[in-house]
Amino acid sequence: YEIEISKDKLMPTLNGFDLIKDGSGSDLIRIIWGFTLSLLSISNLNNGNHSGLVIIDEPAQQSIENKDLYSFIEDLVNNFNDSQIIMAITLNNNELEKYIQNRSDINILHIEDMAVKPL
Repeated sequence: YEIEISKDKLMPTLNGFDLIKDGSGSDLIRIIWGFTLSLLSISNLNNGNHSGLVIIDEPAQQSIENKDLYSFIEDLVNNFNDSQIIMAITLNNNELEKYIQNRSDINILHIEDMAVKPL
């Protein structure tokens, strides 16, 4: 595999495949998550200047299966415990809600109503 990072947009390409133009929206968001977490990981390994803060908005909206979402969350909890990961997620799935609420290693801020609404 030949992975390159473009000089102008700092986006990865794989064997010349342009991930933005040729990939699907859900593929692109997963690539962004991977790229963002890779930057954090490399910074942590090399005492870099990353703030240690990553915000992930609604990962379940990207047609991700529950088992894959759980794996993603496990990776965040197990590999980034020295960082601050904020994940906004709508718990509209009983299985997902039970999974999240049964975790003692995740702090939950439950918002009953809309988080953002008109005054």
